[in-house]
Amino acid sequence: FFGLPDSVTGNAGSVAINTPHLRVAEGAEVAVSHSDRGDAGNLKINTGRLLLENQGRVAANTSSGEGGNIT
Repeated sequence: FFGLPDSVTGNAGSVAINTPHLRVAEGAEVAVSHSDRGDAGNLKINTGRLLLENQGRVAANTSSGEGGNIT
């Protein structure tokens, strides 16, 4: 349709979050991911307090490749 390839290759970028407090709740997700061939990015959370509530999650995943790092 747009002349794009059938699959996407390459690695995802990284995300850094800097905050005194981080609350992830009610099924929300903070994530780095890749939906095809390639590595997920890295997720760096700099916080004094991380609160995960009611199925809130932090993730790094990929369909095919290396999952990212969470630090």
